[in-house]
Amino acid sequence: MGKPKYGASNNESVMRFCSFGGCTGFHVELRMPRYVRFGEMATLKCDYNVPPDLLHKVEWLRQGKKIFQYINGRTPPYRNYSIAGAQLDWTHSNSKQIVLRNLEFTASGVYSCEVTTDHPIYTKPSDDQELTIMQSQLEDPNITFQKPVYTVGEMLEVNCTSGIAKPTPDVTWLLNGKQVDDSAIRTFPEQRPSQVTVQLSFEVKEEHRDQLELTCLATIPGFMGHHARHSQYADHRMATVSVEVIEAQKIVETSTLPPVSSASARCELQLILAALPLFALQWCWQH
Repeated sequence: MGKPKYGASNNESVMRFCSFGGCTGFHVELRMPRYVRFGEMATLKCDYNVPPDLLHKVEWLRQGKKIFQYINGRTPPYRNYSIAGAQLDWTHSNSKQIVLRNLEFTASGVYSCEVTTDHPIYTKPSDDQELTIMQSQLEDPNITFQKPVYTVGEMLEVNCTSGIAKPTPDVTWLLNGKQVDDSAIRTFPEQRPSQVTVQLSFEVKEEHRDQLELTCLATIPGFMGHHARHSQYADHRMATVSVEVIEAQKIVETSTLPPVSSASARCELQLILAALPLFALQWCWQH
């Protein structure tokens, strides 16, 4: 074996990484996208800091099972295992990365990579990374409610139905630009596969007369906060409506007569009752 990289001896290279039964300077990380659209490709990069002269093998795994293996010094160095829902691009796969093309939903799952050193043999895995093959929504969410005008004090119930997507989008309500509390939200069972309806219910208040704007976000993944950019989502759709709010109707007075004192009212009532027999007697004489 020739001299190791950077001019160090093989033993010095080993000691740099492995001592006392462990390799403390050993770094392994899997870099890959979290979401990939159906039919597209993904690159899974295994980033590690092992010098070539100490490298024995690199393996990529899905759900704990090998899907690709590179062994240093073997001809050919690659070994391909079955990959459900994907095709391996041999041209662009090597000791540092694998490329999966024509991804289908069955390729979703948990992936990792493992790097093994030679003399001493030591294997270090990366952290698990999740991959989801997705289908984006083809339309904006649909907002429906009972009437265009509401009165202060009324209960407003409004529904938002996402577009069809896989996985099912997450629906978030914003009221005048602020996320609504979960206590005002009700999620209905999916009426169609990969589609969801979420209802917002709240009392219309006086403050809403100035502005009542309702926004429905249908996103993959779920709401990431007000400062998140659209590009940070794998799928982002939204719809906004403005609702007119009017003041509650005042109670109309049943009489336009000026108010009278209680004593005066009782006196007038007594006079009317006293006069009724006379009016009745007079009517009988005339008829």
